[in-house]
Amino acid sequence: MKKTICFIFLVSSFSTFLISECSAQMLQVMKPTHPDTGYQGFATVKFNINKKGLPKKIKAIRSVCAVGRDENGKIILKDCPFFKSSAVNAAKYLRYKPPSDDMGLSCEIKDTTFEYKFSLYNVKLDYDDFIIRDDYANRDSGFLETMTNYSINQINLMGENPPLTQKAAAIENAKP
Repeated sequence: MKKTICFIFLVSSFSTFLISECSAQMLQVMKPTHPDTGYQGFATVKFNINKKGLPKKIKAIRSVCAVGRDENGKIILKDCPFFKSSAVNAAKYLRYKPPSDDMGLSCEIKDTTFEYKFSLYNVKLDYDDFIIRDDYANRDSGFLETMTNYSINQINLMGENPPLTQKAAAIENAKP
């Protein structure tokens, strides 16, 4: 009987150890540079976090460009390669507290993902939204009513385009 109870206790303790979740708190995020393209979009990177809290084996797993809006005003995304290298380069500078499990033991985290947003305009929007060129080119008197995701303070009522990010401004001002 004692051996059975001891065995059950040992097995339950060991299984708890195996199920223990490893986690780490992010300390630093580097904003990626916008690549030399007129597109906006997202890139997702996948990596491991070592025991020191550093990302290792960084790989871009997805890159999508905002190509327009559907009939409901939602952004249409299409696969594109433009943001992969910028996202991988920025992910090299991610920093985490050294990961630990539920019992406080040091551990490594495998296959973590992080998504970067690449926007040309320096305005505050919902995370999954963008101002695309067609928004300003096709605006009319109903423009404000249809663009409900935009912060009202960010829309220039005089009809001028919003300010570009520093990198996007450099792209637009570059000589052909």
